Amino acid sequence: MKKVLRILGFESLGREAYSIAESMQHYDRIVFYDDNELLVDQSFRKGSMAGSFFDSYSKKDGLFCIAIGSPNIRNKIMHIAGHNRLATLIHSSSVVDPSSSVGVGSIIGPLCHIGPKVKIGCGVLVWSGTIISHDSYIGDLCYISPGVSIGGYTNIGAQTLIGLDASIISHCVIGEKCVVGMRGNVRRDVPSMTLVRPTGVHEKIRGEVHEKIFFKTNIG
Repeated sequence: MKKVLRILGFESLGREAYSIAESMQHYDRIVFYDDNELLVDQSFRKGSMAGSFFDSYSKKDGLFCIAIGSPNIRNKIMHIAGHNRLATLIHSSSVVDPSSSVGVGSIIGPLCHIGPKVKIGCGVLVWSGTIISHDSYIGDLCYISPGVSIGGYTNIGAQTLIGLDASIISHCVIGEKCVVGMRGNVRRDVPSMTLVRPTGVHEKIRGEVHEKIFFKTNIG
């Protein structure tokens, strides 16, 4: 039986996921699904558009890859698809220590280094060039932008979003649904629902969805 990967999301993250899957040389066929009707005739390399998200749910074969930035949307689709149908993608150029674990539905981009005894949760997106040092924990549905450096014994809560080239020193605890800005430097613990600006200033997130702050501004 052919191994099929169904990527949900065609735009930039979907194409990144395609490249990662292609590097693994594990799938015989890769297809895309997206709810944007303007993308109906689009293709990328050998991967073509096969329909909407809803169309994908009826497919009984293959595995799903959810290449969507929003942790809320990823979480909803993960529950619809079922955890047993989720692919875990790790680029062939990345190094994951054998003592570490990567949860289902997670994506590890190229040139990442995951040190010993690291635990990465489900549905986590880790993009190119990221370093996660030993004995760290990354909660479910986190989004880690390219070039991030995370020191050892760091604990990052679920659905936290970390911007490009940010650095987090060892032994920090970051709560759930936090936003660390682009090139942010985290040197102390961060409570849940906190925005860490590139200057290092901590601000409580009030009345706004944290992912909107990250994706709709220059923070990420």
